[in-house]
Amino acid sequence: MNYQEAIRYLRSYKRNTGELSLKNLNKLLDYMDHPEKKLKFIHVAGTNGKGSTCKMLSSILRLAGFKVGLFTSPFLETENEQIQINGEVIGNEDFAKVCKKVKDFTSYLMLDEIPTEFELTTAMAFQYFYDTKCDLVVLEVGLGGELDATNVIETPLVSVLTNIGIDHVDYLGTTLEEIASKKAGIIKENGIVVSYEQAKEVEEVIRLACEEKHNKLVFAEFSEIKLHQENLSRQKFSYKQNTNLSLSLIGEHQRKNAALALEVIHQLQTLGYKISDNAISEGFNYVTWPGRFEVLCKQPLVILDGGHNVQCVEAFSEVLKQFIPGKKAIVILGVLADKDYKGMIPYLVPLTKRFIAVTPKNTRALPSEQLAEELLKHLPLVSHYTTPVEGIMAALRDAREDEVICVIGSLYMAAEIRDCFIDE
Repeated sequence: MNYQEAIRYLRSYKRNTGELSLKNLNKLLDYMDHPEKKLKFIHVAGTNGKGSTCKMLSSILRLAGFKVGLFTSPFLETENEQIQINGEVIGNEDFAKVCKKVKDFTSYLMLDEIPTEFELTTAMAFQYFYDTKCDLVVLEVGLGGELDATNVIETPLVSVLTNIGIDHVDYLGTTLEEIASKKAGIIKENGIVVSYEQAKEVEEVIRLACEEKHNKLVFAEFSEIKLHQENLSRQKFSYKQNTNLSLSLIGEHQRKNAALALEVIHQLQTLGYKISDNAISEGFNYVTWPGRFEVLCKQPLVILDGGHNVQCVEAFSEVLKQFIPGKKAIVILGVLADKDYKGMIPYLVPLTKRFIAVTPKNTRALPSEQLAEELLKHLPLVSHYTTPVEGIMAALRDAREDEVICVIGSLYMAAEIRDCFIDE
């Protein structure tokens, strides 16, 4: 099996039956002799900030001298990006090799027992991290928590809950309490939970889950964050005893994610993991996470953000107001049809002189014509294009050098947009 064959194999199981269950994946892992049971995890769930928090944690732990596996989703460019060790993406040959190993084990299953694409990829990550003898694995939840593929693991070193809000209502529920309950499903017996400061009703759900499962619960304390300096490239801040921290991910929400990561690191230290202040500061310094308020061009200023729900867009708009006060941007918006795009628009309207609606490359994408109809209810200057690339090219043709172009709404169009600006 080569890399392309591996990708075709995985995509052939893209289906989702509509009812989430860990039964098929657990059966596969039985035959694989449960590589996940031989690994130590930091398990990260939440609505927003999961990927950023995971990148911060893996960077710090790598600088502390550990061999760190990282599993995240979705990917921007290629499937390989989901599986990394010490910041290095799994190579095509190793990806194909571990896929073949997992595929061979599926031969013991009935056809309707073969896991979905994401579940198979999760099993591949477990196997690869075990085969390569990772000391620690930072594991990002794909969807929800309780019935997510990653939740087959036993009690992790630390369970982490990032900012929880409304998203994936078809699977997780329509209220914050319902969604928080699903996310808190990653909490297992006798563990440690570190949580973002949440809405009151979310914190109550988390506290109750921790009491029932006898977990230690720690909340990040955002009042302890001190911002020293921030521009479009980097911010410098302190959190409690950790001073002079520098991070290329900007915005208040990223400082809060950093505070959450620092609380996780502190809990690992209490468990005996040696993580120096230097590893912490250098770890933050080297963090990169494409597609998160990423500046792609300076004249005109082009900013790409993968924000895909109301909370993300609200955070994006706050950062934008901070850095371009008094200016209005050309906003390229592309969304998935199952997202609350109507709730996103009001946060963008005050910052927008013109909307360009586009269609992300995804089967769940909302057609740009339909999005444009909705945008016209809010602003008269609206155009639409079939692809994100057509949209950015139109914006660049029309924009003056001192103008701002923002691309937001879905990570599924980030790769195409980045390719227009970033040389390989």
